[in-house]
Amino acid sequence: MLGVGHGDRVALVRPNSPEHVIAFYAVLRLGAIAVEHNPLYTERELRHQFEDHGATVAILWDKVALTLLDFPADVGVANVISVDITRGMPWSGLPKSRPLGRTVAKPALADIAVLQHTSGTTGSPKGAILTHFNLRANASQGQAWVQGIVLGREEHRGPACTVPKGRPGVGARGNAHRPCHLPSGGPANL
Repeated sequence: MLGVGHGDRVALVRPNSPEHVIAFYAVLRLGAIAVEHNPLYTERELRHQFEDHGATVAILWDKVALTLLDFPADVGVANVISVDITRGMPWSGLPKSRPLGRTVAKPALADIAVLQHTSGTTGSPKGAILTHFNLRANASQGQAWVQGIVLGREEHRGPACTVPKGRPGVGARGNAHRPCHLPSGGPANL
């Protein structure tokens, strides 16, 4: 156990994958702050962002592990979890796990959920703060916009969800960052 808890920042440096979605929602459920990164960023771009947010845990694509491990000690990444995304393909289901204990408090709506770095079009990228309320409001906007969506009772007709990602050309706002409910008959409760 890494001891990740309320308010801790967890860097996610992974391409789109089912495991990324699981990690993202696990971070949110713990009340920690998900800090998304583009896994194709250069060492300089990643270092700038890590110096900015100060995450002490990073869950990353094995292809960028050496880049992160080469950061100086003052960047402060104490725990690095490197994942080979090819091992999870084809993805056949959720891994077995046990529920969180009742002592793990759920995050409040005002708690920070995501620290999303902007693309830096007007200067250096900056971390934009999104709260759990912001994510819930965006899900409600999507529900109001698309007729027939009933949260927890969606039919799978396309991508299950979109997780905030630092991608070229995608800022820290808009529908590219809508939280999701998995097409399993219920919300993603990880």
